Amino acid sequence: MSDLSPLGNQPLDSVINKLQPHRTLHLQGASAYGAGAALWGASETGFTVSGVFRDAADFAVLVLWDRDDFFGHPRWSYLPDGNFTGLCLDFDVTFEGIFPFESRKPAWTDCASINATLTDGTNVRKPLLQGLATGPLGRPGATGTFTLNTGGAIAPYDRVTLWYQNLAFDYVAAGDEGTAEICSALAAQINGTDWTANGPVALSAAASTNQITIVAEPGTDGNMVTLYELHKNPNLLFTPAAVQLSGGSSDNVPWHVRVDFSALGWLDLQKLWLTFAPALPNGCPNTSSEWRVVVSNWMVTDTLGTRRLRVAGPNSVRIEEDSDWVKFSGYWEPAPEEKGVFSQGRALRAAQPGAAATVATHCGQAHDIYIGTRLDFDCGKVDVLLDGVAATAPIDCYRPSAQAQSRIRRKVYAGVAAGQHSLQVRIRSDRNPLSQGTYYYFDFVECVVASDVPDAPAVRDDVAVATDFDTDHAYKCSPERLVWAIQKSGLVGNIDHYAGVFWWKQAVAVGGNIPSARIACNATADAFVNIGGWTIGKSVFPADTPQTVAAHFAYFINEAASGVWADTDGNGTLRIYCRSANFAFTCTASGGASVIGGSLSGGVAPAWQIDANASPIFNRAFRDWHADFFATLRAAGMQAIVSFSQELVQAPDNPPAAVWYQRFWDNTPVATATGFQSLYSSQCAFSQAVLNYMQSAYEAMAGLMESAGLTARLQFGEILWWFNANPSGMAYYDADTQGAFQTAYGRALAHFLTPNDNPAVNASVDANFLRARLANYVQGIQSYVLSKHPNAVFELLWPLDVNLPETKRLNWYVNLPPAWKQKNGSGFTSFLCEGFQFGGIDHNVDLVSRCAAYPFNELAWNSADCGYLMGLFNPGWPWEREFLASRRRLPAVIKMWAYDHICLYGRCIPLPTEARTAIVQTGN
Repeated sequence: MSDLSPLGNQPLDSVINKLQPHRTLHLQGASAYGAGAALWGASETGFTVSGVFRDAADFAVLVLWDRDDFFGHPRWSYLPDGNFTGLCLDFDVTFEGIFPFESRKPAWTDCASINATLTDGTNVRKPLLQGLATGPLGRPGATGTFTLNTGGAIAPYDRVTLWYQNLAFDYVAAGDEGTAEICSALAAQINGTDWTANGPVALSAAASTNQITIVAEPGTDGNMVTLYELHKNPNLLFTPAAVQLSGGSSDNVPWHVRVDFSALGWLDLQKLWLTFAPALPNGCPNTSSEWRVVVSNWMVTDTLGTRRLRVAGPNSVRIEEDSDWVKFSGYWEPAPEEKGVFSQGRALRAAQPGAAATVATHCGQAHDIYIGTRLDFDCGKVDVLLDGVAATAPIDCYRPSAQAQSRIRRKVYAGVAAGQHSLQVRIRSDRNPLSQGTYYYFDFVECVVASDVPDAPAVRDDVAVATDFDTDHAYKCSPERLVWAIQKSGLVGNIDHYAGVFWWKQAVAVGGNIPSARIACNATADAFVNIGGWTIGKSVFPADTPQTVAAHFAYFINEAASGVWADTDGNGTLRIYCRSANFAFTCTASGGASVIGGSLSGGVAPAWQIDANASPIFNRAFRDWHADFFATLRAAGMQAIVSFSQELVQAPDNPPAAVWYQRFWDNTPVATATGFQSLYSSQCAFSQAVLNYMQSAYEAMAGLMESAGLTARLQFGEILWWFNANPSGMAYYDADTQGAFQTAYGRALAHFLTPNDNPAVNASVDANFLRARLANYVQGIQSYVLSKHPNAVFELLWPLDVNLPETKRLNWYVNLPPAWKQKNGSGFTSFLCEGFQFGGIDHNVDLVSRCAAYPFNELAWNSADCGYLMGLFNPGWPWEREFLASRRRLPAVIKMWAYDHICLYGRCIPLPTEARTAIVQTGN
């Protein structure tokens, strides 16, 4: 069965398959905050991955297959099926800027292989060059040429040597030969070398009269090869003294990869991935570098019909832990929040052997039964019984903590007859030997009537999703997969897309320390250097000097090592550097070499601070993903509005010279934990530095949207003064703001303590100044963008909950300039109101209703230009009631924050509807 076989009556976009680029591939992510990667341009036949690496330890992982679909909503999340029997994958690939899989250097990650985890937990790996990848023939390698010079007649015992690593291609003259004979003899030595044993790079040589040309095998490795010469006297010598080969390349070379899973014995796969790492510069530190991998002619041969995936179709029944159909015995407790997101936001867990959950299942069709649970390092085994009959084997819920995951489905019974059944899940006393506990998480039981992906239950352009590029469901997925899923939800109103605070910036390393060591060399004895157990040597010849010995080791290290590079001080001292602060090695020396300082361990990683001067302002991954996102939306007939907030992570705040952060009265910057790598975001000040930076960001985004044929719709997302105080007071006291007020009024800005302070203090002079500063900042961005993109339009996203006029008088006053209270003269074409506190924390539907209508009921906006942004991102959020309450106020659109929570919790599809009440009218 071919993947091109007919699909019957199913529309193409309802069928999903294993190894389908625009439906089931995703990024696992990039290794560190400084790096960035994006998967984009995905189709049935190919895709592109691109990004930026800033550190040698960076890498990006492309997941070609994961048995457990983390990203899908229950309506389109594929069922776990790891059967790869009969599948064979073919594709062509070119790349630039990455560590090439043809490199002979040792890879510090698994970037030279295709890697997999089998469903039994076994990790397997196959180097791409071991029978999987084939490249073009006849590629040139790096080359370099030496010229042999004589000072007169060649005398007996004149001697010349070419060195490569610790191989000496040596010639001692007899006295009657010419330069051609000497060059030919040396070329023969090079060509006679066993390069399998003496690499990593294989060399060949060709002689011509008084020249010898060295040629490396194809690939960029050859560019790191340096040969140097030694001579006995000036009568016979090569020039130049050292030749670094050049002209080799691994970039933009077409390769074909074929992966026959049956031939490899990889028949039942949990996960399959490729890793990309940065290319190595020669003899110098790593710097930020952009990269790209282009995959084309992607084809999967399916001889046994195992490729097609299915979902739990519309006739399936999911039974949650709080259903009346579930009865628990023994001790069960709510799953801790830190254990991940569960279906509908809740799960129960137990660890007591014998504790059980008994479920009355009901399904109107023949079905399979899946349990929904969490796999983790402290989970045990359970027995599963259907109508009193045990499954063939217990379910082992152990998984190493690094791969722990919730909402995992495992099939426990197949072909169950329609009707009611009794399913029991019972905790066993034994466990996987690697597990540290016996927990079982009861999330749900699902009676699955499998189908292809169903169409949306309804198509609504008055309801939209809000996407956040910072979240896994955006930046790890291709735009094609994201837009397809949104279409399957039916919530196709104007997407509210948040650019986020993490992944769009250009970054520069600040601080940190790269380990390095210094080794003194002499020419009195053979020398040896050992780096992390790898020993390299130098056989000392009479013509050697401390300088040539040190240079020898530097050349050797740069030719053969991946984790370190080296240079010399020109006076016999070898300097070795780790390529990353994250790398560490031992380092010793002996013989004619000794360590005189430093260490190759103890590095300190830098902070990856915003590079406000970089151009373009967005990094490669963010640019490529968004250009493709907008093109995909345009092709689908959809629109988005892109939001920036006033929060940034690791801005170059250095007051008073560079003011970026809003600061409280006690000079503490505003900081909010992001939950990612211990990073904090900060609300930025309305300073000139921030204005310049954000003008460029908004303008660049407008350009990306218009280039794709979309209207540039840009949102000011909660652009306001920070709405909370710390114990010292409000956050109006950055140096730039204080200085501007002092200049304007000859006194200090008033000390405001709380969000509810009276704005009328000092006849409102201080509050008016703050309000005007906010308005001028926003207008400055709008004017700048419109000067370059006259058709751009702007939306205000404004939170009522933190600016409620009755309880937060000061906030309301300074964060809602008078011009923003109506459309005319505001600079905005629409007003999106939100109040997550009302629904998600207070559970106050009256305030939700007020918030949904606030701009057109209490301000002077028209409802046709207003929307409501509702949340659903915590387990107890009464989102159904919030949706219905806000819908009754008739804003033009309701947007759901956020798309990832819709999928993770399994919410919103189909949307809730008003209860229907039968009214019977009787006559006389």
